Amino acid sequence: MKKEYLVVLIFIILLIPVYAINGLITEADFSSQDTRAYKLEEGDGISFEIDNKSYIISIDELGKDSLRLKSFIYKDEERETFYLPLNKMNSYKIDFDKDNFNDIKIELYEVNYEENKATLIFKKINEPKEVLTGQTVNENKQIFNTKGIIVTALIVLAGLIAYFTFRKK
Repeated sequence: MKKEYLVVLIFIILLIPVYAINGLITEADFSSQDTRAYKLEEGDGISFEIDNKSYIISIDELGKDSLRLKSFIYKDEERETFYLPLNKMNSYKIDFDKDNFNDIKIELYEVNYEENKATLIFKKINEPKEVLTGQTVNENKQIFNTKGIIVTALIVLAGLIAYFTFRKK
């Protein structure tokens, strides 16, 4: 009888490390396919190489319908950590090697909160970064919006006319 308990105890002790492992990293190979989907738990991630440098993207925090990714970018041989909030409404394109070309696109396919898993779609891309342009600045280095001022003046004028027309005497 004691031998049976001992065998069960040894079996349970041997299973503890299997369940204690958190943060499994799957190696992604984009050489055969540009797009891959992975079902990951919180702490899990994928690793891949760009220009002989290894990068890892992992799930830092999992919510009911969104998640936060954690990864690193190398700048002048120093590692910078960044976080990306991700939901089904948005996707991210990331330039890991800082060459002004996006390297990978990440989309959230689904979140299974009960199982604590999310399905992410990773797509290897090589496209130039979009340059965001702001408001145009005139030659005096002042931002001037003529249409906005005209619309505002017309609204104020219409309000004054309505006030003086309908006010009680």
